[in-house]
Amino acid sequence: MRIVDTRKGSRFYLCELSEVDPRFAKYPPTPVLRCIGYTPAPG
Repeated sequence: MRIVDTRKGSRFYLCELSEVDPRFAKYPPTPVLRCIGYTPAPG
């Protein structure tokens, strides 16, 4: 996920998995409560 802020003050959440997997919407409706593509950060 990457947050995209516009010059007009809008904020969108870009799903980066959409670039490689057509199952994922580029800008999913919010709130996103769960995602099958989620993987926890290592650590």
